[in-house]
Amino acid sequence: EFQTFQHYFKRINLSKAMPPKKKKGKKKSKKSEGGELSVKDKYTKTLQEMDCLKHELETRTELARRNDARASDLKQQVIDWEKVVAEEQEEKLDISADMIRQYKTMQSTMALRIHLLESNLSHLQVQLD
Repeated sequence: EFQTFQHYFKRINLSKAMPPKKKKGKKKSKKSEGGELSVKDKYTKTLQEMDCLKHELETRTELARRNDARASDLKQQVIDWEKVVAEEQEEKLDISADMIRQYKTMQSTMALRIHLLESNLSHLQVQLD
């Protein structure tokens, strides 16, 4: 920004040092007596302004339509990604529940096996005595 202001001040100082250029030759103006535009010129100018404004309105309408379509697409993408995340979380919970079930089954099996081995050991010790 400093360079911008510096450049701006240089331009101001140059414009004060140099007088404005003089126009060469006179151009015919469309002004009638008294310096006012005629009704026809006002009408033509108004029509040109209307055309320009219509063109700008069309451009902005098209831009707004494109932006709305893009926003709609992005909203749909967000919804799709939220579904993917929810499915992944559900799958994670399913896997976790299955692993817990398998662990409990293994733990029960091992406890039963330990109990059987202990009882077998005690039975064999009784036979040895």
